[in-house]
Amino acid sequence: MNIADPPGTFPLYSLLASLIQQKDYNPSKVPTSHINALDIILRANARTDVNELKLTNKRDISPADITALSIDAGRELATSALNAFFLGLQSSDTWRVHMAEHLDRICLTLLEHGASAAGSDDVPSSPLHDLMRATATQHVIGHMHADLSTMLRMLLYFGADPNGLNSASQYPIECYFSHLLGSTGMGGLIAYRRWKATNNAAQVF
Repeated sequence: MNIADPPGTFPLYSLLASLIQQKDYNPSKVPTSHINALDIILRANARTDVNELKLTNKRDISPADITALSIDAGRELATSALNAFFLGLQSSDTWRVHMAEHLDRICLTLLEHGASAAGSDDVPSSPLHDLMRATATQHVIGHMHADLSTMLRMLLYFGADPNGLNSASQYPIECYFSHLLGSTGMGGLIAYRRWKATNNAAQVF
């Protein structure tokens, strides 16, 4: 259940990636079987804090090898369960409003089974930074109605630090805007203009 070697084979993170992929393949259908499998694997005490990048350092794996491992795994290597989940949401290319409550429940389930909202010092970014990046990506690709604010509130309730810095010395809100405005095309500009036109940033977040 908790064998993570070689990196990219950890069952929990692979299941989370598969869950998001299944949502994208069938955007009108809730991936119930994957969600049920997630509940089972967490109840079987799957760890939520495995840092696959740290494992690659221990094995002296090169960046090219990490890319190869990610391709073989069909997902990016993750630093935690929440990171794996938000990486999946970042790369997701569909968004349906009816799916939001199920995605929120997945986030809460991970937190209830010990996933750290605060993250750890040996990772490039905290779950809050990861969530802000995922939110920005969804807005840039045109899913302006993608509302991840419930997950944001969950992370804050479970101890995430809104003033924490990532490895690029960015606050979570900076991470959102740098990713938003650093994206190519009109998506980031449209999302930014919408944010400026509101009196409440929560209408975007």
